[in-house]
Amino acid sequence: MHPEDHKAILEVRERVLLMEERQRAIMQMLEQSLSRYADLHNRVASLEVLKHKVWGMVAVIGFLFTIVWELIKSRLK
Repeated sequence: MHPEDHKAILEVRERVLLMEERQRAIMQMLEQSLSRYADLHNRVASLEVLKHKVWGMVAVIGFLFTIVWELIKSRLK
């Protein structure tokens, strides 16, 4: 094997190692991004549940106020 061939092999090996390192960094960034997305999705889902509970409470309170108001109106007549 010529010294030039050995040098070329070492250069290719270095480039492959750099590519693998970059690939690991990109994979780590993707994993972090997906983790953050999942966290955000969970927060939005819990806010949706809270929104539905609040709307339910508002509907019940509105219904109760309507009944009370109708009772007050009927007694005032």
